[in-house]
Amino acid sequence: MSKVRILFRVLAVSVLAFAAGCGGGSSGFPLAAFLYVSNTDSGTVSVIDVATNTEIAAVVVGNEPRGLAILPDGSLVFVPNRFSNSVSVISTATNSVVATIPLSGGGEPYNCAALPDGSRVYVVNKSGNSPSDVSVIDAATRSEVTVIPLAGTGPEGLAISPDGAFVYVVNRNSADVEVIDTATNTVVATGLSAPSSPRDAAFTPDGQKVYVVGEGSLAVLPGGALITANLTATSAVFISEASGRDVVVSPDGAFAYVARGPRNAEVAVVDTATDTVVATIPLNTNGAYGIDISKDGRTAYVSDDGSEVAVVDLVTRTQVGTITGVGAKATQLKVTQTESTGGLSIWEIFWRDESAKHGFAYPD
Repeated sequence: MSKVRILFRVLAVSVLAFAAGCGGGSSGFPLAAFLYVSNTDSGTVSVIDVATNTEIAAVVVGNEPRGLAILPDGSLVFVPNRFSNSVSVISTATNSVVATIPLSGGGEPYNCAALPDGSRVYVVNKSGNSPSDVSVIDAATRSEVTVIPLAGTGPEGLAISPDGAFVYVVNRNSADVEVIDTATNTVVATGLSAPSSPRDAAFTPDGQKVYVVGEGSLAVLPGGALITANLTATSAVFISEASGRDVVVSPDGAFAYVARGPRNAEVAVVDTATDTVVATIPLNTNGAYGIDISKDGRTAYVSDDGSEVAVVDLVTRTQVGTITGVGAKATQLKVTQTESTGGLSIWEIFWRDESAKHGFAYPD
């Protein structure tokens, strides 16, 4: 065996030992994960390193930041500032504001979501009881490109279909849902059923269902492809045991998790196959306002509308930690992670890169 091959094998053993120690293995490098939390009263966004569950930065944004949207590549965070009538753009590389986008819509930008390709961000403008609208932001130019008028009033939430074709807008004041076609940026369905005081929504990964959470119940609506077959469809399944403030669906689509509200410190677990509540997870915090899930589907983070975030193990369905010291009135939150290695192990990446670098063939 040549000295080069011996060297490669020694280095490979070292790299494999490192991979085993840090959780790499055959699934690729461990991903660095961060949690972004909007603090309504502080006018800041907390950045949490979930490896240590500690705040590493507090980014100053506008007046009353609300919902958050992170681009699919994890590079930018868009934060609507309700009473500044603007959207702050945070770079995750520097955890600093790199742009502030003024909006020309009806005012009170409340929540936002990004298309799956990261090209546009849709922002719902609550506008009090006046006619409401949705601002559309070009993520590349960081500018508002159009405003879509709505039939309903007081939107607080929205969900974008997995294929990026539709935006479901949740109107709290008029207690209904309407649908925007993203190809034309026009409303194609209005008056869809919703629970009382609806707050937010989430799609299943296959796009066949939309869960709309409200203070009265959790409504289950048909997804984009189904709704376009009958744009006047308003039927829905209502789950009264899963009312709340926010909802998220697991990456595998098996469960929907509902944050039950600022005065109800628990998470309802809904089986999406049967649309029934199969478990309730109690929390040791003041409430359950916003919720998001890690990309592996094993951990949930739940803000309490105060200054704490509960860390929940979704396998055991128990709270395993509490993140303290975030800003005042922590509301919405989102998890982001660094780019995946595409499933390559550290060993595979090492051989590929080193062989190419030195012009060697892959050793037997």
